[in-house]
Amino acid sequence: NLTLEAAGGSLMATPLFVSESWSGWIKFIGLQLGRDPLPGEDISERINVLSTLENEYGFRHDDTEDGNMIFVFDEKTPSERLVAIDLESHTMIK
Repeated sequence: NLTLEAAGGSLMATPLFVSESWSGWIKFIGLQLGRDPLPGEDISERINVLSTLENEYGFRHDDTEDGNMIFVFDEKTPSERLVAIDLESHTMIK
């Protein structure tokens, strides 16, 4: 049973910090920086990212109409990797 934390950096942007407003009503999460896909850029890996999050981690991303994917730099393989962002709308299925 894998925890969602293990997906950080490989399937979703890595969370770096959490903070909240002075009132405590608004929470912020700082994520690993990335870049939006360029027009016409191949993002076919998107399907694999989303299906792996769902099938291996029990995490169904419920807001993928606008893509909600970015490319992040993968230090292990000096290349870019497509990852999911805007994860607040989701369903845990496991």
